[in-house]
Amino acid sequence: MVLNAVVEAIIGALDERFPNIPVYTDEIIQGLEEPTFWVKVIYDNRIRTMYEGRTYHVLADIHYFDQSASSRRIMADDIAQALDRLRLPWGSVRADRARIEDVDKVLHVFTDYTVRVVPIVDDPRMRTLTEVTTLD
Repeated sequence: MVLNAVVEAIIGALDERFPNIPVYTDEIIQGLEEPTFWVKVIYDNRIRTMYEGRTYHVLADIHYFDQSASSRRIMADDIAQALDRLRLPWGSVRADRARIEDVDKVLHVFTDYTVRVVPIVDDPRMRTLTEVTTLD
């Protein structure tokens, strides 16, 4: 649930900022038309917190394919800015950090997110007041 929400938010942020550039998530297809994005989640780490909550650490690698080195340099900051804040179904999350690498004509933008989820507990003991006592 959380991992899919983060991936969908990354895709949405890229689509909003760069509407003419396609975004892929499954496989790198041979013969891609450039420019294009490919989103890959490197890892997600789940940690149980107090009160049945969870903290998710998600590291995503966004590949930007373009043969032009100058285009990759220009896009590096734009991509990092687009991914700085993601809108999730229950709120927003900021990137903890971003790292940019240009390797073999592919720009990699690594973004790290920490998502905290605390479930809402419906406690039946707190629903109604059955007795009222006054102190005189």
